[in-house]
Amino acid sequence: MSFEVTRTVDAYARRVVGVASLFSAVFARPFPGRAWEQWYLANPFGAPLAVVGLSGGHVVAHHALVPQRLVEAGGGSMLCFLSMSTMVQREYRSLAGFLYMVDTLHEAAKEAGGACVLAFPNASSAPLFTSLCGYKAVLQTGLYNWRPQAVAGVAVERADGPRALRPEDGYSYPPDDRYWKWRTEINHARSSVIGTALLAVYKVIEPASLVLLDASANGGRRAAGCLGGLASALGVTEVRLTGYHAGRLGISDHELTSHQGYVVRLFGFPLTREVPDIRFSLLLSDVF
Repeated sequence: MSFEVTRTVDAYARRVVGVASLFSAVFARPFPGRAWEQWYLANPFGAPLAVVGLSGGHVVAHHALVPQRLVEAGGGSMLCFLSMSTMVQREYRSLAGFLYMVDTLHEAAKEAGGACVLAFPNASSAPLFTSLCGYKAVLQTGLYNWRPQAVAGVAVERADGPRALRPEDGYSYPPDDRYWKWRTEINHARSSVIGTALLAVYKVIEPASLVLLDASANGGRRAAGCLGGLASALGVTEVRLTGYHAGRLGISDHELTSHQGYVVRLFGFPLTREVPDIRFSLLLSDVF
């Protein structure tokens, strides 16, 4: 197996057909072409950095970093990269190959001016990122289902993108139209102000579930009531959210049931600086 590094959209686009075949072979499901185009070919923050492993002209390995620019309340900004789409055909899997792909892209991201790398690894890849690659956990939180009691009469107002979700706890995604349009074009997320205690970013999925991607809450338990009011207004019976967001909304542990034991992990790796405080939001990830 030989490796090729791509640093431009055009170079990566030439490998998409091979990447699609690898994806379907590794995960045994259809290639998510629209989402791939969003992240890799139509990213307003720049071109992806990718390593593809080649054998006999076929793509047999893949690892990529995609750029995102984060901002903080004081006006500072930071270029970071999101680690994505690590996949290797079974017969080519090795620790040496994995480490080569990760180390090569770390150097490329540093040369591109990246401050740090963020990752949302699954249970199988998380130990590799921590023990072998030096990533550290920023946040680990369970994913839960919550069935709110029906709440009537809560005012729900559609917000104009994520503007009101300005950074509160360190760096976060830019609260502007460019980021909002790019990040929500595929997942069709919405942003709403509910009552006086909650601004929520969410999407609705079948059957009758609301997935909370981000939240800015005031007033403790009142925020949970506002989220229940939003669910009632949308006609959904279940809210899916992380334990982190549940805590910020005043929802107690005994009200939650685990969603298939799923854990959301935000990891970070320093390139030119230590990983700063990152405001946790699923909008930063490719998971949802």
